[in-house]
Amino acid sequence: MSLLNALTSKKPKIVQGFSFIRINRINSNNEIVKLLSTSKNHKYQSLPKNITRISVSYHAYKRWNTRVGPPIEYRLLSILLNQLLLIPGRIKLISPTRGIIDSDIVFICSVKSKTLLIKTFYGRRSLQPAILNIKEYRYTNHDTLALDAPPHIIKSQKLPILPSQFITFRGNITFYELQKFDVHHHDDQEKRTSNTLFTLKKTGKIKSKSKSTLIDPSDYRQPLLNNNVLFILRLLGYKEFILNHLKHHKPEKVERAKNHAKKKKS
Repeated sequence: MSLLNALTSKKPKIVQGFSFIRINRINSNNEIVKLLSTSKNHKYQSLPKNITRISVSYHAYKRWNTRVGPPIEYRLLSILLNQLLLIPGRIKLISPTRGIIDSDIVFICSVKSKTLLIKTFYGRRSLQPAILNIKEYRYTNHDTLALDAPPHIIKSQKLPILPSQFITFRGNITFYELQKFDVHHHDDQEKRTSNTLFTLKKTGKIKSKSKSTLIDPSDYRQPLLNNNVLFILRLLGYKEFILNHLKHHKPEKVERAKNHAKKKKS
């Protein structure tokens, strides 16, 4: 058994995992921090668990490009929303016929069998804070409410961010959701650099009491991560980070594992 295997021998149960098609680039850590804060919003209801697909009407697609933004092709919008559906908490219900994405993008919907049908988009709360106070109205091609935003505002919006990977796993008591994000930067010389950030959500026996944190694999000195999380990070290839992280927080444990490995060899 290798040193890392000995240090991260506690094996959690992996529930499911996804890799996502990248539609947009994440350009700052702030986008991920903002996502963490919106995921803590418990005001809205989760989608029914039997929903496995999102269908977007052509009318809703047109309203996205004039009220939500940024403008996007119909096919890519459909892919984006169906990928968001796989991540708990990103799409929620305000009422049986109104939904919200990332506590910002408001839409009208209905449920048919296992499909969530999005009929129209109202817009973004961040652009029109009073949008939730609008009573539901009949959606047609002749909407009377002036909810469109100026084209330059629509163009400047950012798509909901997606992780490159999403893994759920459980220990004896705690359930974990780990998301990997690839963040791209441009420095003063216009050179592009990239780094990885993880978000980790932990839920115990009381589901309403969950805790979300950021994991930066370039900083081994961050607060100590438990063995369940370290095991998954090892599977994802972050061996150097784990070793330095444990050397920093638990040097005695690392030394004992080294000595034990030496005794086995001799």
